[in-house]
Amino acid sequence: VTEFPIVPLVLRTRLAHAALQSIADDCGADILHIKGSALDASLLPVREGAPAHASPKERTVPRVSADADILVRPMHLGRLLTKLPKFGWQGKARFDTGGGADHAAPFWHSELGWADVHRSFPGIRLDPELAFERLWLDRRLLSIAHHACPVPSIDGQRTVLLLHAARNGESQGVDVRAAWTNATVAERDRIMNLATQ
Repeated sequence: VTEFPIVPLVLRTRLAHAALQSIADDCGADILHIKGSALDASLLPVREGAPAHASPKERTVPRVSADADILVRPMHLGRLLTKLPKFGWQGKARFDTGGGADHAAPFWHSELGWADVHRSFPGIRLDPELAFERLWLDRRLLSIAHHACPVPSIDGQRTVLLLHAARNGESQGVDVRAAWTNATVAERDRIMNLATQ
């Protein structure tokens, strides 16, 4: 029996993002990659002793996440959920199981690990379809595992990080420092404007 090396979690999660994007492209579902591997390098901690000439990616500490988080355009959720099992993704809970987690459903892939498929994001009180459209409006493309993946704008990413930190009671965490404490006045104004919208 040939043993294969274990793929490190950080790489497996990136591959999961790329695979999910490929499935979304195949079925015509709009998705935004959020948190974890989908964060802009400007929102990551800087590596100690990083040379000044290094690229932003080389200067930062990679984000290690246990799963790939995606936010799906609500009207496209059905088509994505129909496709996921055909590519090895197994749903481990439904959206309507209660317990305060009806905004997302966890999926498992035997080779790629976990993914959280969000139909809404906690803390955003706007109708999920309108909220998705607002984040989609300013989206950017980020290469994750050499695949172009739509992500929210940097202001959108900051807003998602702050909502996630608030939900988890992490008012002094690394995400709050990256998204708010270290932000300029202009950046904070843009975050507040987006949050108001």
